[in-house]
This record gives sequence, C-alpha cells and structure tokens, in this order.
Amino acid sequence: MRKSLLLNLIGFIVLTDSAAAQQSIDDSLSLQSAFAKSLVVYHKALYPSATLYSGIKYSGYPFPFKEGHPFFVTTETDTGSVEKDGVLYHDVRFIYEIVRQIIIVFNPQGDAILINGDRVSAFDLHGYHFIRVSGDSSSVKSGFYALLYNGNVKVLYRPVKLIRSVIDDRKEERFIDEKNYYYLRKGNEYYPVSRKKDVLKVLRDKKPELQQIIRKEHLQFGRREISASLIRVATYYDKLTNAQN
Repeated sequence: MRKSLLLNLIGFIVLTDSAAAQQSIDDSLSLQSAFAKSLVVYHKALYPSATLYSGIKYSGYPFPFKEGHPFFVTTETDTGSVEKDGVLYHDVRFIYEIVRQIIIVFNPQGDAILINGDRVSAFDLHGYHFIRVSGDSSSVKSGFYALLYNGNVKVLYRPVKLIRSVIDDRKEERFIDEKNYYYLRKGNEYYPVSRKKDVLKVLRDKKPELQQIIRKEHLQFGRREISASLIRVATYYDKLTNAQN
C-alpha cells in the first residue's frame, strides 16, 4: 500500500509539474523537483515514519557515572534533522551518544529508539552538522565528524568520549574522559591537526600568507581556540586559492 501511495504521489506531482514546465528551459530540473516534492509528501503521509523509528529500545547504561556523561554537549534531547537511508527527516527529537557513536531518536510516544548508525549519513544537532566519514587509513577512523567549515579545504572535528573505571575501597566508579580531534580535508585526504605547525604543513603552498594572517590576527591553536582558528585559516586559504584561479 505504501509503495502504491508513493507511486501515485510521484505520478500526480510529475504530471502537475510537467504541465507548468512546458515553459521551462530545462525540463529535467522540473522532473527532479517533482520527485523531491513527492518524497516529502510521501513521508509526511506516513509520519511518524516506521522507517526512521525502526530499531530497538535504548536502555542506557547499567551503571551511573561519577563524573561526566556519554552524550554530545548535553544530556538533554534537542530537535534536529537526520538523514537515514538517503531520506532527510526534519524536526526529529534525538540525542547523540559519543562513547558508542549511536543515535537515539524519540518517537511521538516518547520511546527512546536506537537506530543503526551505519544507515545514517548526516545529522544536525545543537547547531552542528555531522557527516559520516568512512575511514580507510590510519589518519582517520570511521564515524561521525562535525563539519565546521565546508570549502575547498574542509575543517572537521571528532568528539571522542571514553569510559574510565577506577576501583577505590573495593567500589568501582566510572568517569567519562573527553577529547576532541581536529582534521583538515584537502582533496580526498584527511590530515589530523593539533598545532599551528600541522596546519602550515598541510597548507604549505600558501604558508607565507597564512603565517602572516596568523600573526596579524593572533590566532591560537590551544584547546579552546583551535576550532575558530582552523576555520579562519581555511577560509583565508580558500580566498587565496580562488583569487589565484
């Protein structure tokens, strides 16, 4: 029945858009737009989508944490978007657990559902846009990375949280340790960067100009400043290379 609904919606919208598209310069663009509209209508008709909310219930951890939590930014849920199996879902209430890199969505009934992260290609949460990266080298591991700057040179960071156990007086207590890893993507390669030296090595074709802007704007690459500094350097690098071309 769902397949029939989708086909009917596609057929109706394509026919409607085709009539108006006779005056269009490019009919193929109109057909693409019609197909995209049909998908939106289809998924709204099925909302809440069984496709998005398919999975097992999330039960959390069987123990408390003495310090820290395993989630991204906060333990509170937020509303964002999730792209799963090529379909973009808006206004989804969910939370991202960093330790196991899993996404927990909350259906309209309030149930916490664990969805397969391998089927998620991107999501937006707490003002960050995450993309799934398939690591094929020692320089980058597979997982979700926040895309901080999306230019010719891309800036990404991967938040990592690990559980540390401490036994004191025969009692085991657990802590969350957190560390952020930053990367520049140039071409098809990912380069880990944690210092100014790393950045200038990756972007060495514009090293003198980048050194100048770093000194002029007093850019720092410590734990608190590195995110903003990387974005500024990548932006300026793109400006230089675009001007050259």
